[in-house]
Amino acid sequence: MYLASEMDTGDLIYTEKTAIGEYETSGELFDRLMALGAQLLVKTLRDIERGTAPRTPQSAEGVSYVRPLDKSLSPIDFRRSPREVVKWVCGLQPWPVATMEINGAPHRVFAARVGEEKTGRAPGTLLAADRGGLLVACGDGGTVRITEIQAPGRKRVSVGDYLLGHKIEIGE
Repeated sequence: MYLASEMDTGDLIYTEKTAIGEYETSGELFDRLMALGAQLLVKTLRDIERGTAPRTPQSAEGVSYVRPLDKSLSPIDFRRSPREVVKWVCGLQPWPVATMEINGAPHRVFAARVGEEKTGRAPGTLLAADRGGLLVACGDGGTVRITEIQAPGRKRVSVGDYLLGHKIEIGE
């Protein structure tokens, strides 16, 4: 973008759009955008040098402030819909990483999928724990399946492997 006196208000030179995968993490998206941005930068610099770089004014409509990520965002709010929970988990990777409490201890959550099951149980209630993951109730009667976690002081593992050495009470 061209420079302007205010922050992030200058005319745009080029933009590029890309779809975000259903379970793509912010780290994976970052890597894709880095490669896409490098290609766009080459085109942009070439056109600036030639004097043919376009100018597209930015619209002031829809502008908002986004606060930086920090660890206060980590706890998962299971009152949200399953899709929102999954997007929360994906969006907080690789840092600060989503968390949930299991047996009174905070566990980092690295992967989750929207569950097919429906429930009337309270959001955050553990409905099942098996090799397929931890099935947790969400706010709209839907469920989410947590598939990869990390206990405090331990390494990141699949929930199936975690359950080999840890007991979890269903209904908590």
